Amino acid sequence: MKKLFLILISVILFGCSENRLLLDELTNKGTDENRIIYYKSKLFNGVGFDIYPNSQLKEEGNHKDGKQDGLWKYYHKNGQLKEERNYINGIRDGLSKKWSIKI
Repeated sequence: MKKLFLILISVILFGCSENRLLLDELTNKGTDENRIIYYKSKLFNGVGFDIYPNSQLKEEGNHKDGKQDGLWKYYHKNGQLKEERNYINGIRDGLSKKWSIKI
C-alpha cells in the first residue's frame, strides 16, 4: 500500500511536467524494437513511463532525441522490479538485470 501511495504521489507531482509523460501520450514513429518517439511533432526528450491497469508502474526510462537513452526499469504487475536495461541512442548497451517473483 505504501508503494502504491508513493507511485501515485510521484505521478501527481511529476506527471504534469512535459518532461515526464505517459507513453500513451507519445507517438512512436519507429518500431517496437527501434522506437523513435515524438511529442507534439518534435523528438521527445524526457522520461516516458507506462502503468498497468491496476495503477502499478509498468516501465520507466529516459528519451533523448526521441530514442531510449540511459537506464530503463520494467516492473511486474505487483510493483516489484522485473528488469533493468541500459540504452545508448536507442540501442541496448551492456548487460540486463532480471528479477523473477515467487508465486
